[in-house]
Amino acid sequence: LDEVAEDIRNLVLLKTLNLRNNIIDHIPESIGKLQDLKWLDVSYNKLLLFPTAFCALGSIIYMDISRNKIAALHENIGDLQLLEHLRAAFNNLTQLPQTLGKLQHLHSLDVS
Repeated sequence: LDEVAEDIRNLVLLKTLNLRNNIIDHIPESIGKLQDLKWLDVSYNKLLLFPTAFCALGSIIYMDISRNKIAALHENIGDLQLLEHLRAAFNNLTQLPQTLGKLQHLHSLDVS
């Protein structure tokens, strides 16, 4: 799979989305409309940027963005108040946003 269609926004009842191990380099902003999404895995892709729309996923509990080429996490990641697990290992991160400190439910953070 090399792209995610804009129509993904129509899957409003989606709870789990596994896009692991593809060649996706861009996630459409429409993914932010998936307000019931709890589990997201986009690891092992070709993402260069952390999609801003991920910060609109208000129900997200688990997010795996590992093994991409992401250089920075968006400042608004602190808005994901229900996030418990964030895996961001093996990217090109050089620093973490201070807003990570707002994630009161975060149990595990992997940025190795």
